Amino acid sequence: MKIKVTPTPLKAIIALLILVAQSFIQKLAISESISFLKIIDELVVLYCIPFAIRVGLRLFHQSKVFKGFFFLISIYWLFAITSSLFGVGSIAQALYQFVLDSKYIIVFLYCYGAYREGISELYLSRFFKIMVLVNVPFVLLQLLAPSAYDAIFPTGAHHGSFFTTSGDALTRTAGIFWFTGLLAFFSSLASGFFLISIWKGNAKKSNYLYLALSLLLLISTLSRGEIGAFILAIAATYIFFISSQKIRHINLIFISAILTSLILSNLDMIRISLEEIGFSQTGAGLTPSPRAQMMSSAISEANENFPLGAGLGTLGGQAAVVYDSDLFYKHGFQYLWYFHHGLFLTDTYWPKVFAEVGWVGAIILFLVYGYYPKSYLRQPNNLPFAGKFSFFAMTVLLINSFSAPVYNSVDLIIMVLFLAGFERHNNMKNINSAQ
Repeated sequence: MKIKVTPTPLKAIIALLILVAQSFIQKLAISESISFLKIIDELVVLYCIPFAIRVGLRLFHQSKVFKGFFFLISIYWLFAITSSLFGVGSIAQALYQFVLDSKYIIVFLYCYGAYREGISELYLSRFFKIMVLVNVPFVLLQLLAPSAYDAIFPTGAHHGSFFTTSGDALTRTAGIFWFTGLLAFFSSLASGFFLISIWKGNAKKSNYLYLALSLLLLISTLSRGEIGAFILAIAATYIFFISSQKIRHINLIFISAILTSLILSNLDMIRISLEEIGFSQTGAGLTPSPRAQMMSSAISEANENFPLGAGLGTLGGQAAVVYDSDLFYKHGFQYLWYFHHGLFLTDTYWPKVFAEVGWVGAIILFLVYGYYPKSYLRQPNNLPFAGKFSFFAMTVLLINSFSAPVYNSVDLIIMVLFLAGFERHNNMKNINSAQ
């Protein structure tokens, strides 16, 4: 008898819970004695590979949308390989970075194959509800008794503060997650999930409660990138999929006015944020942030090695750190305090892309990440809840990638893509209805 093993929503949610547990344990002092803890996410991806290959082969023959997506990502891969062959790094570091950069497509295919209509939505809903309730007491502990929280979690990356324009220092919460940005990203997805559920008619009191708690968790992180990504993504979701077509233009004008008002009232904070990630020039006399320094070096490499870039694994990624890339020394990173501590060297995403595959490769990769959200816009009236959430989540991921390396985080990718497989079921329904 032949045993058939397939991805399922339960297996996908278990993988997600394992990754959340990894993030939690990394905050504890015991984490330093667990040698394999840091590679658990890589093991999860490794587990997904055989399933992803099988799902990909099946999708290539069944889905026109996936064919277009695969064609586009294949162009990117060919470009990245060509860039590496003519680049400044070694084949070994290029291959290492290529494997790491394949996380997104592997997890995408696994989640696509694991989707089961109704069941996947139920599991993700329970996950968000449980995680929200679990995080609330830890966030309260961090806000009310930060010294006690730090004593319990001595190794977490949550010790930074948020400084207001007036110079006041505020605590940035992390909950059970290793890093503040993880709680912020989770909270933004949970907020979107419950808000879209309410918009779709599931207006239970519990959904309003979880929405309120999720928004409070998001605000407590003071993470500007995740908060901004949530606002823009949920606004786009409402305009394209929730708003009535008859008044869509009026809603667009109204929402645009609100966003413009928010921008104008927070110009100083936005300017500081853009300076920190390298999208705006740092003020005279000020030292550029690590992200800004990485962006400046990446743009220099993209221009110098136009159009191919310096090759995979040369700057901004894990392979560049492991192989001690020459580009760090070329751009003077050895004189910066954080270089010798191994800090902030993989703390960006698009600067890595600019440096390694150049401007052309960056444009192709941006189109890859935007391909599925754009495909959802072709069927705004027929898109189920899973499709609306997937559009929202993928948009949050794309926007947030300009301030954080979110495409490198397997746990975040699984949350975003958990319902992406709805597209196959939606196509089958359309085919049946046409017959």
